[in-house]
Amino acid sequence: MDQGISALIVAGIGIGGVVITSWVGYRGARQAASAQVAAALQGVQAQARVELEASQRQARGEAYAGFLGQIDAARMAIDRAHEVGYNAVMWTQVEHAGYDIAPPLPSDAGSIRSTMEARVEDLWLRPSVLRMLGDAQLADDAEALVRLAREAVDQFVFVDRAEGDGPRSMEPVYDRIRTKLDNLSAGIRSWAESAVSSLDRSEQ
Repeated sequence: MDQGISALIVAGIGIGGVVITSWVGYRGARQAASAQVAAALQGVQAQARVELEASQRQARGEAYAGFLGQIDAARMAIDRAHEVGYNAVMWTQVEHAGYDIAPPLPSDAGSIRSTMEARVEDLWLRPSVLRMLGDAQLADDAEALVRLAREAVDQFVFVDRAEGDGPRSMEPVYDRIRTKLDNLSAGIRSWAESAVSSLDRSEQ
């Protein structure tokens, strides 16, 4: 074989080797870079999921605490109205028995019922907020508590109707209010426990 041809063949083989080696190196580098990008993207996505879950959990916790605070404020307002009204009935009976004792009504007795009504009215949209956060059972239970609070407040209408018939006719109504208040208190405790359990599950 001619030496010139041999030299060209050798040179060609050398160049081909360099090209192949370069291509293999480029391909390996590209694969490594793609793997690094994929890993980085997975890390970003995982971090985003963690932050989203933490944000959602915080929003749920704030909504749960907000509802719990409001329903308990409504319960206390109803309890206060019940206490003041019932004490007035008892003191009226004492007066009818011949004792000249002024009933210990608070100076703000006239505003106690309006405060009670306002506290319950503030609750109406709360279950809808809870439902938007995705926990249907807690939202349903919250709605049941709001209805129970409303039922207790509605009983005061019967107190007013019975007032003309004397204090004894008002006692059964106040007893019904007390029963509803006791049920409301138990329901609030149960709801709070369920809310805590829900938050604990979301953290796992």
